[in-house]
Amino acid sequence: MSNLAINVSALANVTTSFSPVGKLAVGLENGDAKEDVFAPIEEASNAKGLGNSEQDRINGDDDDEQQSDRDSAQKKSDADKQQQQADRELIRQLSSRDREVRAHEQAHAAVGGQYSGSPSYTFEKGPDGVNYAVGGEVSITAPPTGDPEVTLRAAEQIQRAALAPADPSPQDRRVASAAAQTALNARAEILQLKSQLRIDEAEQAKKAHQEQVEEQADRAPPVEEDQAFLERQDARKAAARRSAQLSDQLVTGEQLQTRNNVGEVLHQLA
Repeated sequence: MSNLAINVSALANVTTSFSPVGKLAVGLENGDAKEDVFAPIEEASNAKGLGNSEQDRINGDDDDEQQSDRDSAQKKSDADKQQQQADRELIRQLSSRDREVRAHEQAHAAVGGQYSGSPSYTFEKGPDGVNYAVGGEVSITAPPTGDPEVTLRAAEQIQRAALAPADPSPQDRRVASAAAQTALNARAEILQLKSQLRIDEAEQAKKAHQEQVEEQADRAPPVEEDQAFLERQDARKAAARRSAQLSDQLVTGEQLQTRNNVGEVLHQLA
């Protein structure tokens, strides 16, 4: 055993290659063995190379996995940023729409006055959890009155209310058109009533004049009676004149004495 140990120790300092198990020491092997002396060294070298390649593959897989994780995290970050930007843009649009809708409907209600109801809205919840008005309406009602003057005023006010917003919708324009037609019909009815009123007033004036003429005719005496009346008046005047003459020429005693007879006196008086 000691000799073996020494021999091994001596071999450790020799620069020749390590002999595999089953091979004779250097200088003792046969010719066949000499040809195989370097084969084990080459196998050891190949084994070492295979080990490095496997480790490199494992390390490469780890690097790929880490890169994939980094890529996924970057993609998620980019997606989150895009979503946040889209949410901000949507909130901006909803806020603008909310202001527009409320101003639109409040304009209808303000001008409509007693003919309009309160605005009602349709809401949409934004990414921030706030409800934004995206649509609305105002009911406008004009009850029938039977008076064209009242109908005309109501139709004109409704038309103004429908066109009150800065940007009337198609429905607003349809309401305004219907109100304008109602107003046109009311004006035509008013003109017709005024024309009929003038006709009625003319007929009433004509009738009143006729009644006045007839009344005056009833109070005036007939023409024959007027002539007889005038003749009676003339007769009374003539009688009055003769009476005055008789009074001036009264028959006195002196006249009887100075006249020859009564017949002469009477003749003078006549």
